[in-house]
Amino acid sequence: MTCNFVVTNKKHCRDIVHLNVGGTYYDTFYGTLATGESLFFHMMFRKSRHNLNMVLVNEKRIITDENNRVFIDRNGKAFKYILNYFRTGRTSMLPESFEELKQLYSETIFYQIHELAHDVSDAIRSYPKYEPYDFASYPAIKCSCKKE
Repeated sequence: MTCNFVVTNKKHCRDIVHLNVGGTYYDTFYGTLATGESLFFHMMFRKSRHNLNMVLVNEKRIITDENNRVFIDRNGKAFKYILNYFRTGRTSMLPESFEELKQLYSETIFYQIHELAHDVSDAIRSYPKYEPYDFASYPAIKCSCKKE
């Protein structure tokens, strides 16, 4: 299986990448996004197989704003939970509000983060004021890779 990934740049895993997610700014390491289990970011950033401190960058998949931040037209408030998950590998920090949980679930589907989507859907189902939620209306998470 191969993905359409074109290496146009290389960054050290500790180089800082600046993000603009729906008007909310975040700074993190390239390595954090490259190892974050997101198929969305996997099409932009990947750890090098030959040098574990190197991140391969596919700039053809990146849109930047006027300040050269990586621009993602999504919910900036919900992204803090996703970035925390990338940094820690844990879902220890989730929103307390039911509406924010639903928004976060939608974002996990967009970013294609399997484990976090599962944990958020569990949190929604076990929410004290559980309201039925239509999980089926969101598309299945799948890789855009082509099988050979």
